[in-house]
Amino acid sequence: SITDKSGSAAPFEVDYGSGKVQGYQASDDVTLGGRGLTGVKFGEVVYEDEDIQGFMMDGIAGLGFKGLSMVTSPTLLDLLHAQHPDVPDLFSIYLSNDPDDSKHSSRLTFGAYDLSLVGENATWHYTPIVKRGYGDFKYWTVKMTGMVVGGSDDMCGDTCYAIVDSGTSGLAAPDGAYEELVGLVTKGLNCKEITCYYASVDAFPDLEFKLAPDNTFPLRAKDYVSCSRWGECVVKFQKSSGSSYWILGDVFMEAYYTLYDVENLRVGFACQGECKGGNWHGKGGYVEVDEVSVWAQLLLAFAALSIVSILSYVSTAYVRAVRGRGAKKRKAP
Repeated sequence: SITDKSGSAAPFEVDYGSGKVQGYQASDDVTLGGRGLTGVKFGEVVYEDEDIQGFMMDGIAGLGFKGLSMVTSPTLLDLLHAQHPDVPDLFSIYLSNDPDDSKHSSRLTFGAYDLSLVGENATWHYTPIVKRGYGDFKYWTVKMTGMVVGGSDDMCGDTCYAIVDSGTSGLAAPDGAYEELVGLVTKGLNCKEITCYYASVDAFPDLEFKLAPDNTFPLRAKDYVSCSRWGECVVKFQKSSGSSYWILGDVFMEAYYTLYDVENLRVGFACQGECKGGNWHGKGGYVEVDEVSVWAQLLLAFAALSIVSILSYVSTAYVRAVRGRGAKKRKAP
């Protein structure tokens, strides 16, 4: 563990978008993709907010820049580059939405990428990262020149800024744009916030994200909406936690294999020919609407049939009883 001036374990606290964690700072040697790293600083969590407790993860490994680092300084990327200069200063993230696809499973690769995951003629479409404010780079921030809903409504105006972040599950919009975005996407549908009823994926519009200098990345409805066979649909939007940034999270990265180029300060998104969203990759989805199992459907059908049978029996018995009382009255002297 790392100690402070008094000799006690040095504490740390981090507020994430989903809640807060607290604990103590520590240091150890780490193996990253077969490469050993010495002197890696990290936080040992002893408390986490309730929302974070439900996450299925063992920890968080930040891959942002040193301007964002609170405990792991130097960052993992800086240590990897310093201790293994032969490894190219980049990493790639491929996110699969099919847990049963062992051939093309999700992967994080340091120092390399594999465009064959997208197609034999796939290429990278780059957008430079930008630094807002003073000091070191923090996030993987890019300039967004347009965010078009349904081919007409531009949510961006002149310029927006977006963070490309695998730590965000959906597409995140600034507080000031979130309600308008949800309203445009769910217009004419029977919805409560981002959950819609009696709908299908085809009822939702496509989106277009325009990134500097001249890139256009469509996101099809099936990339950001999940629907059940019962007509319940979930739109994978969320607020960006009080930030003025848009966040291109897992929903976007599932549609576009992503390259983080540290050396050249740019982000690349892979397309096979014209960028068309996640059609090459299957449907998107970090949230799948729960389907009712076959057994549950049979149980529901049996229950409904039983209720109908009981009601029919009670109704028949009641009619017979009424008729019986009427017959007795007619026979009475």
